[in-house]
Amino acid sequence: MSASPLPAPSSAAPLSLYRISTIRAMDSALSQSLHISSGELMLRAGRAAANFALQQWPNANRILILAGPGNNGGDGYVAALALKQAGREIVLFGSEKPGSSADACRAQQSAIAGGLGIEPLHSLGNSALGGIDLIIDALLGIGIPRDAEWLAPIVQLLDATDAPILALDLPSGLNADTGNACAHGAVRASQTLSFIAAKIGLFGGEAKRYCGTITIESLQASAAFFAGFSADAQLLRAAPWASKPRDPLAHKGSFGHVYVIGGAPGKGGAALLCSAAALRSGAGLVSYLCAPEHHSALLASQPEAMACLDFPEPKSVCCVLAAGPGLGDSEFSQRMFPKVLTWAGPRVLDADALNCLAKCTGDAVRLNAQTVITPHPLEAARLLGCSTQEIEADRMAAARALAIRYRAVVVLKGACSIIVPAPECAEGMSLVDLGHAGMASGGMGDVLTGLIAALMAQGLGAFEAAKQGVWLHAKAAQLASFCLPWETRTSNTSGTVHADAPPRGIQRGLLARDLIAQLPVALNAVS
Repeated sequence: MSASPLPAPSSAAPLSLYRISTIRAMDSALSQSLHISSGELMLRAGRAAANFALQQWPNANRILILAGPGNNGGDGYVAALALKQAGREIVLFGSEKPGSSADACRAQQSAIAGGLGIEPLHSLGNSALGGIDLIIDALLGIGIPRDAEWLAPIVQLLDATDAPILALDLPSGLNADTGNACAHGAVRASQTLSFIAAKIGLFGGEAKRYCGTITIESLQASAAFFAGFSADAQLLRAAPWASKPRDPLAHKGSFGHVYVIGGAPGKGGAALLCSAAALRSGAGLVSYLCAPEHHSALLASQPEAMACLDFPEPKSVCCVLAAGPGLGDSEFSQRMFPKVLTWAGPRVLDADALNCLAKCTGDAVRLNAQTVITPHPLEAARLLGCSTQEIEADRMAAARALAIRYRAVVVLKGACSIIVPAPECAEGMSLVDLGHAGMASGGMGDVLTGLIAALMAQGLGAFEAAKQGVWLHAKAAQLASFCLPWETRTSNTSGTVHADAPPRGIQRGLLARDLIAQLPVALNAVS
């Protein structure tokens, strides 16, 4: 079979992601493309699952398999029989009736004919988990029926076990479009074997809590087959522009001028972080317009940046605004933001600039395709006039809504950041899932703002700068988690590195300025 773990983040090609509707269309079309029946396709999936389990857990002898009422359960029955034939001891729990799927019914009957006993799912208890070496979740896959209350007690049981869990196609209870758990919970898998293609929900929302390491099993689908379907999003795994060498005759005027607008009284640190990030990201010149009381401190901390005493005017070099870090809600922001809003050139709006934007009405909210806005969920909720719960319920829909409302490029930040182009652009949504929990500290967004602005100053369009900036920001965080000044290191012994589960590294105490130090490494060492 063609199963392969998702490549590490250095692999250049983006991974195509698909919504449930597209996956269902692929599922029905693949058997036709391969000139086999849907039942044969189920056999391929189930046997691939069994082979994968044997490869990943060769010493697992006693295996518990949970088979639900649909085609995902059918995959589980096929896997159960294949694993029994491979000499493993199988404990099988399944639905009394495999729903309306004729293929799943046949798979269940074949399992029974092969000598497997099937216990009803509703009788699953703690006693069944004793001595189990591996659990295979084949309960729901991409489908979550309305009457799935029976899932909740199973999830609670599985949460209490130490046995590794392999989810087939998708951890049961996880929405394949949003990446969020359903009301009855979701299975927390050690690994997920996803069939045919990558579902967008494997990476969005809460997916990092549930999917573990993800492997795609294409079931022998060809490149020509995938060419017939448009991806609903792309998972970025590199920043290819950054690896290109510079013109040997270039000078500082070749790489633009970033103006940081922020640093209101008491908030000079944000402007400093943004300025330092822009310099470390390759901008030719960086100036900051902040409260005068911060000038001495910023000059001492970052002498390469210049103080700007008045709002800048566009010049012959590419001038980019990085507005919002430490802008505050004061007389200073009231003077600065109207000028930011009427700026005709490229700009990045973050933090307090977004809070100012949220108060605007009418035509003032319409930005342009040269503008990148970088909200976190709370800022996104203010911009859309809703709650953070509504944002998190479907982050991808929220990011699209922001792009439409503000006519700008959107970066909705989070564990899996979402980048959406301005509405008039033909390009699609991109995701970056390199981020890790060590980034949950103040100032990270200021660094990202400076980085994206620097890429725009060096000639990248707003959407491309946003995509590559988000990836490089997360990559620098990964590097920083292993290269802190005090040389604290953690080795990765798992054997598999996945874009959604990076080496653990430093998870506490990582600072925004640690990322800044690694930005040149990320920019110059990407592949």
